[in-house]
Amino acid sequence: MSTNDTFRALIPDPGKFEGSREKFEDWWRSIQLFLTFNKVTTNNDKIIACISRMHNGTAGALAALIADKINSSNKISWKDFEKEMKEAFIDGKEKEKSEVAIETLAQGKRPIIDYLVEFNLLKNKAGTDNQHTVFLLKKNV
Repeated sequence: MSTNDTFRALIPDPGKFEGSREKFEDWWRSIQLFLTFNKVTTNNDKIIACISRMHNGTAGALAALIADKINSSNKISWKDFEKEMKEAFIDGKEKEKSEVAIETLAQGKRPIIDYLVEFNLLKNKAGTDNQHTVFLLKKNV
């Protein structure tokens, strides 16, 4: 088995996305890894690879809208596409929820690495600045 085959097994096609907000972040991370591994680099190619996997409901409607833009020669950048995807499928209150959650997140009896992984995820989602991050770590570890 070649190295490429090994990675192909580790980085499978992310499959269809049908618009579930609960599944979006996992699918989005998977599609980005898939695109990187398969060396899909141009804006159009990356966007087409994504929308070809979007089906039904809001996901299908957004895919059709983006396909129409591409087919009518209206250029769309990856950055604009990514923004549209996140606006459509990430809970609009996620930043606020993360701000509240990071304030009360305590290590408790779990291993420090588990705490830090969750803490960093919340920090990024909440947009917590470095000074406040250090304060929260000192307070809650």
